[in-house]
Amino acid sequence: MNKRLVIFDLDGTLSDSAEGIINSVRHAYRKGGRDIPDHGEIMSFLGPPLHLTFAEKWGVTEARAFEAVGFFREYYLERGIFENRPYPGVSEMITSLYESGTMLAVATAKPEVFARRIIARYGMEDLFEAIEGSSLEGGRTDKCALILDVLKKTGMPGACAVMTGDRYTDFEGASGAGVCSVGVKWGYGSETELNKADFQVASPAEFVEKFKKGVFI
Repeated sequence: MNKRLVIFDLDGTLSDSAEGIINSVRHAYRKGGRDIPDHGEIMSFLGPPLHLTFAEKWGVTEARAFEAVGFFREYYLERGIFENRPYPGVSEMITSLYESGTMLAVATAKPEVFARRIIARYGMEDLFEAIEGSSLEGGRTDKCALILDVLKKTGMPGACAVMTGDRYTDFEGASGAGVCSVGVKWGYGSETELNKADFQVASPAEFVEKFKKGVFI
């Protein structure tokens, strides 16, 4: 099979969504009557499933954490979802890969309905063969399962796919699904997290160059 598949994470990989997420987290803390943490702690909300991060940070059960997620969404649905933009070079990267015949997909822990709205706002919705995300109720957040869903929907074997992201969940999920992983240095992941990826790239242009040369798969 000559066809290849690139699966992208959304937040921190295609989309610089920090502003909207940070503002929504701050709103949740205020609404929950809690002191707003420092910037470094808020940044830990970027990437992993929200209810799990709130459960950890607030010291509550996952069920109770959904109250915090509800506070988060009060701001996010009104303003936060629009406080994001594609990273420089991302639009060119997606267009170049698509025009070369590469199959493209998204696997994100963000609710799928939000992911689709953001990708449509960027004018890229027709370029992706599959967009897989979580449910609003907190289900389908496991990155490995999302990647496997993409493979099933596209009919592509893991050996012909690469998962591209910025957080440890992307790389651990790819490993579990039998897919090569690439860590992007422009996102929110730490050096420790990026070291879990099979490869790393510093820019969208570098990703395209190396992918077309067959460096990853």
